[in-house]
Amino acid sequence: MLSFPPTDYGVQLSLPAALDAAARGQILGLLFDEFGARAVSVQEQSVLALAAYNATSGVVVDIGDRMDVVPIVNGAVRRVPLVSEVETLLLRHLLQRLCFVSERYEEDLRRWRADPASLERAVPVHELLGDSAPWRQIGLDCGRFQVPEGLFNPEIWGLDHKGLHKLVQKAVQACSVDSRRQLMRSVYLAGGATLLPAWPERLQAELDALSPPSVTPRVHASPYRQHAAYLGACVLAGGQVRG
Repeated sequence: MLSFPPTDYGVQLSLPAALDAAARGQILGLLFDEFGARAVSVQEQSVLALAAYNATSGVVVDIGDRMDVVPIVNGAVRRVPLVSEVETLLLRHLLQRLCFVSERYEEDLRRWRADPASLERAVPVHELLGDSAPWRQIGLDCGRFQVPEGLFNPEIWGLDHKGLHKLVQKAVQACSVDSRRQLMRSVYLAGGATLLPAWPERLQAELDALSPPSVTPRVHASPYRQHAAYLGACVLAGGQVRG
């Protein structure tokens, strides 16, 4: 039960971009009919993440339970080039505890081949899977950097779509010519997976390599980006209350 009367408050609601209209309607009906909410403001998660950076235009790269690359100009979502499921609970645990993004993939691969033990790490997993789990811990060596490498080089995952940096470029190219330079300077990270070590630096380097000399990309990485959508919702809700 809620500890406050919902009829006295408006609701700031965050919904994923891929949620269909029927599901959105059911959620709104529940808030109005069952809880009696006074008002509901619905925003896509990417828009809220952008608000956490106090920005209204940019490309939001949001990687957590899903992967979204979303160009937004003056608060309007232009299109979503890619939305996909990327993790389960166990994989998320391993990713967060063991993995890092390689800034120089071929060099790290050579280092692993020369000395595999130098990269070996393990984490306990019995607390997630229970005492009947077949493993007490799971370890990785080269997988620590090969797992996230698929975001930039999907072919190592056996996929044929574009790498993340090329999706960002594609998102920018989908917008009007006069906004593209600003968007390349306004790439905002969100989601827990972007907290992996060297994640912002790798994306920055890849975008630099894709861009002509006249364009200077900039990747913005708030230390609080894991909760960017929630923080952005607070920003928007606060503005609506003051208004």
